[in-house]
Amino acid sequence: MLHSRWINGNLAYWDTHQCRIIDAVGASVVSYINHFVSLPVDDGTAQPVDWVIFTDHDPGMSLPASNPGGVLKVDCGNTDNDEANCQLGTATNEPWVITTSNLKPLYFGIRVKAAEHADEGIFVGLMEPGKTADTLTDDSGVLIDADLIGFNILTATPAAWNATWKKAGQAVQAITGVAVNADDYHIFEFYFDGASTVTFWADGTAHATVATTSAATFPSAEEMTITLAIKTGQGTAKSMAIDWIRVVQFN
Repeated sequence: MLHSRWINGNLAYWDTHQCRIIDAVGASVVSYINHFVSLPVDDGTAQPVDWVIFTDHDPGMSLPASNPGGVLKVDCGNTDNDEANCQLGTATNEPWVITTSNLKPLYFGIRVKAAEHADEGIFVGLMEPGKTADTLTDDSGVLIDADLIGFNILTATPAAWNATWKKAGQAVQAITGVAVNADDYHIFEFYFDGASTVTFWADGTAHATVATTSAATFPSAEEMTITLAIKTGQGTAKSMAIDWIRVVQFN
């Protein structure tokens, strides 16, 4: 059932729990909401026009057939360490920022499924721009040294989705095993309250462990964009399917 509430003078629509923002209307809303019913591409390169993509396997991002409602496929090649790394916008695009006590709540949500369940690294979330090459540093799936927050899979623990965040130059932080990587979709979300706390959600359940934005390891005040990355840890192609992505900030 759809509900609504006011956030910073903007009308926010929510479902399931008050932090799952479906859409929002207002003068200070900065949002990206996509159910991937289309994917415009450049006439010359055939690459999606809204994304910067680094891949060993063209196109790296596509809309597969026979998926009513829209599904985005992100995939890499079948050679060990092949990858596909995608960032929304240009190499300097920085639409969203989480800053302690800035009174600008932010919601990130994604419905995603990993198609394989062994020897793969994945990241979905927000990251500083210009990090499309080796977003996952090697076939372990370890993340690049960058400002980031989201959800990931490491090749050493391919059965587990983790919540993760990092300030560039600091140690990566993680809540391990927030969901099981199996043959089903998961809804992963995080919500910044505009003050000091980020809460992570997996399939509608909030995790007891939260991120404190004032901590030295949190990417507070760092500008970021949507980032999707996958890398294979063996000689087998890997892919993930994304049903929708929503990022909404109330400035």
